[in-house]
Amino acid sequence: MKLNYCLIYPEKIHSALSALVLFSALVGMFIFKYPLVMSALFLMTIIYFFYLGLSSLRLLKISLYTGIFTAIYLLMILLFPNPDRAFEPAVFIRLFFVSTLSVSSLEVIYGEVILLYLAQQKKFPVILIYPLLFSLSSIGLFKQKFELYKLNHRLRQTKGWVLPKMLFQFLVFTLRFSESGALSLIARGLSEKKIYYYDFSIKSYKSQDSRV
Repeated sequence: MKLNYCLIYPEKIHSALSALVLFSALVGMFIFKYPLVMSALFLMTIIYFFYLGLSSLRLLKISLYTGIFTAIYLLMILLFPNPDRAFEPAVFIRLFFVSTLSVSSLEVIYGEVILLYLAQQKKFPVILIYPLLFSLSSIGLFKQKFELYKLNHRLRQTKGWVLPKMLFQFLVFTLRFSESGALSLIARGLSEKKIYYYDFSIKSYKSQDSRV
């Protein structure tokens, strides 16, 4: 459905329209604090996302994760209450709706198209657009790495809960990915001093190796 929709409307129009619908729904949730109004905005936006190709199973998984996040936030408020502020259930409803819509929008909106269009039209500086593009690309890579690590533990017949055992692997991947992103920012001349990574001196690293 998403590809058929893009054949009728170009990607720029599709992405801009989807982002406008999402932005309008989020602004409406912060302006109108009534749960009924927020629920109506949430349902209308989700129906629009279904039309763009969002699957019900994917929405269920996203809702589960955002529900856990909202429940943890609620638990923290209950354990450490603020005497100067009253308890408002609408805040948690808004948090769940905003989190679910924001994560679901990644499945139907071409964020790269919008960012590239803004960079090409010189609406935003490249030094701001490039890190955002780098962050969007990391989402798909994290998903691929998660499936790869899960398959690796399955082949090794790892017993018990696998997720805690993959945390260190994800930490190493995150450090390497962030390092490559930082080097790419420098190599493309997007740093303030316009330097390049091959201009860095490695004498300090040699001295450290000699000490070892």
